[in-house]
Amino acid sequence: MKTIPVFYTISDNYTPYAYVSIQSLIDHADPNKDYTITLLVQEISPEHKKSLEDMSTDNIHVNIFHISDDMVNRIHKGKENYLRAQFFTMSIFYRLFIPDLFPQYDKAVYLDADTIICDDIANLYDTEIGENMFASCPDLSIRYMPLLQKYIKECQGILPAEKYINNGVIVFNMKAFRDKHFVDKFYYLMDKYHFDNVDPDQAYMNEICEDKIYHLPKEWDAMPNESIPEIENPKI
Repeated sequence: MKTIPVFYTISDNYTPYAYVSIQSLIDHADPNKDYTITLLVQEISPEHKKSLEDMSTDNIHVNIFHISDDMVNRIHKGKENYLRAQFFTMSIFYRLFIPDLFPQYDKAVYLDADTIICDDIANLYDTEIGENMFASCPDLSIRYMPLLQKYIKECQGILPAEKYINNGVIVFNMKAFRDKHFVDKFYYLMDKYHFDNVDPDQAYMNEICEDKIYHLPKEWDAMPNESIPEIENPKI
């Protein structure tokens, strides 16, 4: 039986949110399918590690993977890599390394820890994305934020700005990321250009993969937005 690989990237204090998200995934999983859930962390308490691993069932396997300091020590903890909320968290960058860290998979799903899964995640995994490097939903919120639209157009050169995606939900073409040496390109851009990013990890994925992104239906990332009606029947 093939396994459906699902990844989360967290810091220790995000364990409770990841727990809720994984439980929602379990609640909607097909008992006749096999799922492997891997959480990438640098540090995690023994209690939190056990609480997550104990979620495993007969067909859902929850594992902890420790990110080495060497892998992320080139990422600058500078102002340009702070989130819009004006804080820095290394864990947002872990997702960029997933394809290289897990060469046994040619395809995988990534989920932010603050998600609620309302559908069998296997249906997302089975999405056919062709030769694209990954699939995600467009970031609907930017359509109502003129300053962010200006940033995307003038700093990143992504036109139209509506192409810009939110990478809280990703279907990775893992093989394409490895074949294109994505991590090398990421390090190159980060070392060469120093300007204030609003979503650092997301900005690099949009920039490097711009014309190789498959746009998922909005139901797969129904992030609440006060500027648009609530998305009916969200899948995530």
